[in-house]
Amino acid sequence: MVDEIYDKFADRVTDIASDLTVTNGLDDDAEMGPLITSEHQSRVEQYIQEGIDDGATLLVDGRTLETLRQETSSGRRYSGMSIRV
Repeated sequence: MVDEIYDKFADRVTDIASDLTVTNGLDDDAEMGPLITSEHQSRVEQYIQEGIDDGATLLVDGRTLETLRQETSSGRRYSGMSIRV
C-alpha cells in the first residue's frame, strides 16, 4: 500500500515543485523568491548534499537552475525547489 501511495505522491510533488515560478518575491506571479545571501544559498546547497551523501534521492534538484542562481544586479540569489526523500 505504501509503495502505491509513494509513487503517486512523488510524481505529484515533483510536478508541482518543477512548475513553481521562482522570481523576484515582489512579482505578482512569484511562488518562490530569492535566498537572502550567497552564504544562505551555500548552506541550503550543503543541506541538499548532506542528504544525498546520507542516501537520499532528489526528486527535484533546484540547484540545476543556473540562470536563477546567478546574482542579479539587485544582489538576489536564486535556487529552485529541491525535494529529497
